[in-house]
Amino acid sequence: MKTVESTNSREYRSDQELVELCLQNDPCAENELYVKYYKTMYTFCYNILRNREHTKDAVIEGFSKMFKKLDTLGENSCLSSWIYTIMKHTALDILRKEKKRSHDTLKDVPDEMVPTIHQKECAPYIESAIKDFVIHRLSEQEQRVFELHAEGLSHEKISKELSITETNSRVILCRAMAVLREEFKK
Repeated sequence: MKTVESTNSREYRSDQELVELCLQNDPCAENELYVKYYKTMYTFCYNILRNREHTKDAVIEGFSKMFKKLDTLGENSCLSSWIYTIMKHTALDILRKEKKRSHDTLKDVPDEMVPTIHQKECAPYIESAIKDFVIHRLSEQEQRVFELHAEGLSHEKISKELSITETNSRVILCRAMAVLREEFKK
């Protein structure tokens, strides 16, 4: 029996063996496949969704789709790449649904309830609301580094304040800026 060594020292059967057993409806093989890829897929989906509940939903839905369509996996196809593709599409579908849901909520407000005010009066409030909305897409650590950097602190001071390395501060800020750029593109 061919095995693959995992990072947690547990031995797994090869992907090919697991797929063959799953196609025979072997629940142990299905469980082993799920356990083998769960953490990786959870992390992957979380990086797209940035929300634990939505991530759990995406992973469960993604694995469900994977098991239902396992018979469509080509004989020479790479299982992990195929799972990543399913998880990516599932996570993006959830992200689209959430954006549509938040947009639809705004459609429900009758026009007569929206006060008429001049654009110059509301500009600071709009900027603040957008900033707050987008900032919440960041992890707590990314938010903190971003805010400290926006206040003018150097990476040296940020690293001392948060007890992280300067390099880590730079990487976290870079990651936060990438997320913010993506959000503002949308």
